Amino acid sequence: MQRICSLFMNNRNLLLAALLGFIVTLPHWLPGYPASGDRTDTWGHIARATIMADAMHSEGFLRGFLNTHWVPDWYMGDLARVYYPPLAVDILGPLIYLTGDPFVGYKVFISLASTILGALVYLFSARLWRNKSIGLLSSILAVTAPHTLNILYIQGNMPRVLALLPLPVLAWSIEGLLTGKKLRHPFILASLAWAFAALSHSQQAIVYMICFALYVVLRLLTDMLVGLRRSILPFVTMAFGLGISAPYWMPAYLGGEINGVPYLPGDTIIRIFTTRWSNFLPAFWQDPGEIVIPIGMLCLATIAVLARPKPIRKAWYGVSIVAILLSLGLNGPLYPLLPFNTMFMPDRFLDISVIILPMIAAGLLPLGSKGRLPRAAIIAGLVALDSVPVFHLILPHPWPADSAFLAERLATEPDDGRLLHLLHPEPFASDIYMGQIVAGKDLVMGWNLPNTPTHFAVRRAIYAAEYYPAYFQRLLSLWNVRYIMLRPPSDEPTYAQDALRTAGFSRLNQHAGTQLWINPMLGAPLKALVGNQMLVIGDNLTSWLAAFPWAGEGYSPDLGDYDRAYLNRFRVIGLARFQGDSPENLARLEDWVAGGGILIVDLSGIGSAYEQGYSFMGVQAMPVSIFEEHALRWTKELENMPVQANFKDETTGGPWSGASYIGLDNTIVEVDKGNNASYPLVGYKNIGQGRVWFISLNYLYYLDINQDFEARDQLAGYLINSAQLNTDLALPPIESSSLQANWHSASLLYTAGQPATAVLSMTYTPRWQATLDGVPITIHNYNRLMLLDLPAGEHQLNFRYSPSETLWPRIGLVVGIASLELLMLVALLGLRRSNLVPNHVSGQAENLPVTAHHSKEWLTTCPNCHFKLAAGGPPNGVTYPFNVIRCAVCGYRLDEYGFEAGKIQSQDQRLAIARNWIRSQGWELDSLPDRFGFGPDELFETEMAEHLPAVPPFFSIDAVVSDKEPPEDKLPDSSHRGKVPPGQDKA
Repeated sequence: MQRICSLFMNNRNLLLAALLGFIVTLPHWLPGYPASGDRTDTWGHIARATIMADAMHSEGFLRGFLNTHWVPDWYMGDLARVYYPPLAVDILGPLIYLTGDPFVGYKVFISLASTILGALVYLFSARLWRNKSIGLLSSILAVTAPHTLNILYIQGNMPRVLALLPLPVLAWSIEGLLTGKKLRHPFILASLAWAFAALSHSQQAIVYMICFALYVVLRLLTDMLVGLRRSILPFVTMAFGLGISAPYWMPAYLGGEINGVPYLPGDTIIRIFTTRWSNFLPAFWQDPGEIVIPIGMLCLATIAVLARPKPIRKAWYGVSIVAILLSLGLNGPLYPLLPFNTMFMPDRFLDISVIILPMIAAGLLPLGSKGRLPRAAIIAGLVALDSVPVFHLILPHPWPADSAFLAERLATEPDDGRLLHLLHPEPFASDIYMGQIVAGKDLVMGWNLPNTPTHFAVRRAIYAAEYYPAYFQRLLSLWNVRYIMLRPPSDEPTYAQDALRTAGFSRLNQHAGTQLWINPMLGAPLKALVGNQMLVIGDNLTSWLAAFPWAGEGYSPDLGDYDRAYLNRFRVIGLARFQGDSPENLARLEDWVAGGGILIVDLSGIGSAYEQGYSFMGVQAMPVSIFEEHALRWTKELENMPVQANFKDETTGGPWSGASYIGLDNTIVEVDKGNNASYPLVGYKNIGQGRVWFISLNYLYYLDINQDFEARDQLAGYLINSAQLNTDLALPPIESSSLQANWHSASLLYTAGQPATAVLSMTYTPRWQATLDGVPITIHNYNRLMLLDLPAGEHQLNFRYSPSETLWPRIGLVVGIASLELLMLVALLGLRRSNLVPNHVSGQAENLPVTAHHSKEWLTTCPNCHFKLAAGGPPNGVTYPFNVIRCAVCGYRLDEYGFEAGKIQSQDQRLAIARNWIRSQGWELDSLPDRFGFGPDELFETEMAEHLPAVPPFFSIDAVVSDKEPPEDKLPDSSHRGKVPPGQDKA
């Protein structure tokens, strides 16, 4: 800490860069609140962090921080540190705890992030280019870029705010790995920066890896001094970073603990984050919240690369251009060509450009003596072109009184039951904050549905109220919903209201287009799963759950995830677009059917195996494509069903495709294709005491999209008629006291007249452990809720969340600790220097004669002020035959930038400047004797007869007049300080 403070105090430019980052955020300290639009995540992050702060207040700082593993008020218990990168909330939560106010904590978070970003960009840009002015301009450009402000204030994406911070560190350290003399520090910094990025925003870290991999390739192609063996090191640091962060991402993203949790954006979300070519226009013509490409910065970077085309600048420029084109998404030329492009939101690539382009553009400095003011004015104008139009976005917004009105009204209602937001197209983060923090209610959903276990079910619920009211009623019962916030679409003012009344809800209040509905029946978190039940297994099951609304939705599309004991709980199973068709899984399923089960299956669209004639339980499937209208021939029991079907894919305008079957025992409906030929549309095959029904051509989906709900329901009823299923939509409650749930445990006291299979409205995960009267019991997964077998009588149920007692967290922890220990070993032992060491100032010495193109630099004595630690180097194309000399005390220089005689200073002035400069290098004055062989009072030579005069003889000043100014701190690498090569100790 003392060294960091000393670094700031002795480097005014670094302090100025950090101060600028803070000044940019000052307007948001005015009274007000974050934006609450549909592109703003701020309120959701604040809500999650507030839960952590509450835990700290209740249980103490450290205990509360460690115990907040899940959010009991979200998604029936969102696993906060499993599906979301934890770093943002782990920082924001303590800030809210310390400040005592969620929005003050948020403002401190933003100010700290912007301040640190400004300091880091300056620090590493100045080190990379060896010029303080370049570092300062880089910092100004980065913190005022429109995209930076967009992330901070419009999107409010706090994980992405943190993910910006490691970028300047990665830029410097990876270049150091490619061309530097010392490898240890860049290697360690890069590894830690990758881990920080992964814990901040996992998808953003992958985007960075793609861009930095491209950078390494470009450096290999454009700079002969970058060795192939060196180019492997950046990828090794990526592996170290992923290893260190493994305790987070391995359980979250390998799918080993809970299946069906989507973390990849769909096409719809990709289109939302796709920009337009018009975003190349300046920010003056963009709407607030648009992803604006920093056109002014791009112009400056282009000029800098053309004027001073060094290999590192050219490579970074190429990466930035590719990143900008990828950020256009589906509207651009590159994104569709990117492998696995559905894994990324296109705008994430612009984060690379918003940090790297400033580091390139600032390379226009130094301006030189010719036309300095016009050049400065152009640079300032292009910076203003980006930043000025965006600054108004920083201003706080008024308290969203309209959203808060119904939440405050809801706070007066009892706490039993959950709140469901039926808001189109989905709830805003501010809606979630109001429902949870202001209203104080447990919620069904949060603000970021794609990363939740109930993603598909919740999205279906938003639309099911209008189109699938029976399925909607089933969800309300499963989720223990008592309150509903409804905001109908503007073109459907009565949206969902009939379904709500049928389910027993009544409208309590309305304000500004949003309605509050309530069910007067008390909520019951524990319900009985009675009678013969049905389970539907597969992917994209909307049509099947609409046809069989009383069915449970399988927690995985893979048959291998269901053992026989679990299947025995159900009388009927439906299969559509399933996985895991191994012989073992199919044999287990066939054995279940033979024992009296009923299986309903549609093999359409589940893979080439069936389409090529694979036998499924003795029935051969074959692919079929039908176009236009065909007659249907039904069995007598269903003679009132539709007799015509127009099989046409409305999406593509082509034929309707699916599976048909050979080898059925009986067919109840056929598709007449003419010439006395037909396809079976629905039929069955008996196996043992059970039956397998086969549906062809995605027929349930066909009836659904054609809104022939009457025919769909009649067919569904016919298929399950012999099973005598329990088709009640609402599960009967089990008498219990209110569920008490906090951040790491839950408890419930229940009374049952007979043994029951019960469903608890809390999200299932293997990390939960349950005890019944102190005796461990097994928790099963049903509709991603907890399923338990309970005995009759009065009993106490206790639940404990164990974040590290399942397999994947343990594996991740082992990998993380092993990676960190290996990195510490690297830090202690260092990396062996490659024998193919390139020039550490590659690109900066590219104008030297071939015979003098090497990297040796040494210490020498300044001819002007006699400072012993002046930088010396071999002659270059400008100074030849004289050696290069640069002095940090008096400013004497003789290098490729020209000649400067240096200032005349008093002895006290020289000594003060020298000591400050030594401290800025991170050296202690007391260490000088051990490092250089002389003490702090012997920094200047007393006898200078042997040294060159201030102006070298026969040296023409006109010959070295340059349009450039030298870097202010262009000094040799500290690894070469100490001994002076023989014959080179004098200039």
